[in-house]
Amino acid sequence: MQVLVKNPLIESQYSLNKVSESFWSDDCLYPEKDFSFSELFLSGPVGLSPYLFLDAKVALLISLLNSTETLYVKNLGALGAIGAHLYSKGKIETLEGAKTSRYLPEYLPRDKQDIFITRKNYDQVIVFGESSIDSELWEKLTVGGYYILGGTKLEINLDVTHFEAFGKLMPLGEATEFGWKFNEPGIGLDHFEICKLKKLR
Repeated sequence: MQVLVKNPLIESQYSLNKVSESFWSDDCLYPEKDFSFSELFLSGPVGLSPYLFLDAKVALLISLLNSTETLYVKNLGALGAIGAHLYSKGKIETLEGAKTSRYLPEYLPRDKQDIFITRKNYDQVIVFGESSIDSELWEKLTVGGYYILGGTKLEINLDVTHFEAFGKLMPLGEATEFGWKFNEPGIGLDHFEICKLKKLR
């Protein structure tokens, strides 16, 4: 299931009809059955899209990001990578950089399209669609940085002295040992688990 995620660089000039807010952010909107996508063309300045159209799971995962300088993005797709940049305000590295570049003019002004970096270490890592921590990416995460993971039946096999789990209460789903899990098919979060881990050493 897809949601509309507000482009934070754009002040909407037109309120959308036939949408409902997600439970995790008022910047993420579920289009209702009779929503007209033509409304999106009226809602922002000419030339830039005021919303990204993302998978609900990807949008929820992006909402866990902190403001950061450097971010490694894995499996979010091109628009998810742009969303991760917009909400973290960080320069990103992604294997989908070439594909992501093609969409930049649609969402960012020309002077803000230099969003890519190549680094040996990152302040945050965000990974979608995997069930365990990527050990190579964990090694590249700076001490004090956050690793955000979303997938099915997460298995966290790190030494518990090396990280701290950060979570927040959600109105749907239930807590797990290190995060939260959902089974809400009506809103696109069926069989989905998330965690946010801070690297301690």
